Amino acid sequence: MRKIEYRNYDGTLFRFNSLGDKYEFDISEPHNVADYIVFTDTDGNVYIKNGKTGKIELRSTSVSTALNSLMESTNPSNKKVVITLQGEFELDSTINLTSNTVLDMRNAYLKLTDNTNLNMIKASDVQNIEIVGGILDGNKDNQDPSEVQWEKRGIVLYNVTNAIIRDVIIQNTTRDGIAIHKGSDIIVKNVKVINSGFQGFALRYNAHDIKLSNCVAEGCANVGFDIGQTYNVQLENCTARNNGQHGIASDWANRLQIVNSLAEGNSEQGFQVGDSSGTHTPYDVTISNCRSYNNTGKGFNIINGAYNVTVVSCIARLNGDSGFRTGRDCHSISFGSCIADSNGNRGFSIENSYDIVIVGCEVWNNGQSTTADGIIITGDATTNATGIRIIACKASDSQPTKTQRYGVNVSGTEDYNIVALCDLRGNATGGLNGLSGANDISANNLT
Repeated sequence: MRKIEYRNYDGTLFRFNSLGDKYEFDISEPHNVADYIVFTDTDGNVYIKNGKTGKIELRSTSVSTALNSLMESTNPSNKKVVITLQGEFELDSTINLTSNTVLDMRNAYLKLTDNTNLNMIKASDVQNIEIVGGILDGNKDNQDPSEVQWEKRGIVLYNVTNAIIRDVIIQNTTRDGIAIHKGSDIIVKNVKVINSGFQGFALRYNAHDIKLSNCVAEGCANVGFDIGQTYNVQLENCTARNNGQHGIASDWANRLQIVNSLAEGNSEQGFQVGDSSGTHTPYDVTISNCRSYNNTGKGFNIINGAYNVTVVSCIARLNGDSGFRTGRDCHSISFGSCIADSNGNRGFSIENSYDIVIVGCEVWNNGQSTTADGIIITGDATTNATGIRIIACKASDSQPTKTQRYGVNVSGTEDYNIVALCDLRGNATGGLNGLSGANDISANNLT
């Protein structure tokens, strides 16, 4: 991956690779004075003051009009321009960021005016931008709820290269909180999207080399984090809570990493990999050290031909449906050291899939809402020589009134499966059921 280097908003040297994994700062040249300071008076007039000379450069009744005029005049310099906003502002049109601009909103609150029906901040076909701090309020209760393409979002990056968005709160947008379409080398850090009318974070249209860390999507109408047609995307330490559909979902990503993240209380699945319509196929996806709790649907749902997916050291607990599921011709999927605990349906549900490995996993007390097994294999999917391998797992029920029926159950006539070195004691009905034919069953503890 290529390296990127430029000056941060405070003048320090900023280096990172294209996924933002490594940072180096050179603080030998501090420069903390804003180039321009934007503020209002009691009558609502907006002023832009030169941060170095103190001269009032521009006066307007509209903060977006003033900022857009300023950026158009300073952009040809090709130098990084730091603009600091101080106070509360009403947005009556979109702020359009130009290249080499830092928008410092750490002491600012921006609210979209009634019936504006536009994006709040947009950057299109630019590079080297930074948005820091502040609160953006989309005022969705006073906007037209009907969809307008590309509009009514909090922050939109379209075909942007080298961008940082950090420490921002975005709330009450009619559409997405943040939308990133096309573009590359983008870092989104410590951003919280609350109560958006659509997705919290939406990444699509071949956007790539993007890292989201310590971000939250909460109370959004649809998906918290919607990772569409993208590649080389990382989510790290992110939280999706109480969203109207899935917590974190990818229908068309490849080379996606989701690490140390939480999906909790969402109305559909906690994590979903795969396109529900079957139109697109994600692949090369890794989900590690993630938790999926109290979602209405499944904890981790991998569907519709998704392949090369690794789920490791993850926990699915108290979800309304199954803890972990693969379905509809998924293949080359591995689950390692995962825990499925007290879910409403099955712990692991392997449906119409092949080349699936479940190793070193623990499956406890599932079937809380319906009669269900710890691990079940259903459908006629294992027609290939590489079937389902369940190795060194423990599936048991520790409750006084047991709800987990079998430790492992095969509902069908599948062959080529392996169940080995598993502890399947203590379930309501039995340890192992349904395996016959060309299967390898060895060294399991059943009683």
